[in-house]
Amino acid sequence: MATYTGYEKRCIDALKDAVPELGPELDDLISRLVDLKKVVEKNLAHPDFHGSYSIKHVLTPIVPDLTYAGLAVADGMTASVKLAQLMLEEDSLTPEERETERRDLLEYCKLDTEAMVRLLEKLEELAGEEERV
Repeated sequence: MATYTGYEKRCIDALKDAVPELGPELDDLISRLVDLKKVVEKNLAHPDFHGSYSIKHVLTPIVPDLTYAGLAVADGMTASVKLAQLMLEEDSLTPEERETERRDLLEYCKLDTEAMVRLLEKLEELAGEEERV
């Protein structure tokens, strides 16, 4: 399973602490995680990364038709805050605001998922080119 940074592993580790009886299954899941950020950092450099290996800087130079620009929720920190607000402060939003926040989060999550798939595909393509050289 492709991830970008250790965030997913940290979440799974927290889940293991909360539900210890799922430990073996969650350990199995962790063993299958592949952090694409580590692969990119080790193997790629591009001036459009602007010295950063954040997915927001890496994605568009590698997969030009994908960008977080223009999304209402365009980064993980904002997504986390908005999700917490939806889950824990539901009375602070009108039904219309809740629906807008929910839709914005789903668009962000959709792009995040597509980004991992497309980034992995591009890395596999680049690795294949390297083998042919």
